[in-house]
Amino acid sequence: MNKLLRGLGFCLLWAWAQQGLTAELAMARSVQPFPETMAYVQQHLSEAGYRIAHIQQVDVGLRSHGYESDKYQVILFANKAEMDLLLQRYPEVVAYLPWKLTLFAEEDQTLVVGIDPATLIELFPALKTEVALKHLQKTLDGLFRGLRQLR
Repeated sequence: MNKLLRGLGFCLLWAWAQQGLTAELAMARSVQPFPETMAYVQQHLSEAGYRIAHIQQVDVGLRSHGYESDKYQVILFANKAEMDLLLQRYPEVVAYLPWKLTLFAEEDQTLVVGIDPATLIELFPALKTEVALKHLQKTLDGLFRGLRQLR
């Protein structure tokens, strides 16, 4: 039984990883340093009706294990009502929720990366009509446009 469960777990992880590997990314480079870009992203998400669930400080974890890293953090965010509805209708999207944006510093600039909502629609075609995906797309479009214009 243990071997069966481990095998099933491995298959599920492999399938999830394959979905992640095929995902297209949305990204923008900000000429602003990391702290200013992080503040801008948080403010934009908040104004768009999202709540920041957690900020994972990947750089701190890497340094604690002896690796050198510039600023590298992941923002997990969601609109609770939208997320609850998506999970109720499409439990298979649980691996993508809450939404995530990765920010990392490259010298005096900052790169912001997230999954392109169009990729989720390719993976799960029924999501095409979901308000949550349209909201995410509009939010990311505005966020990335704003990041590119920051000076």
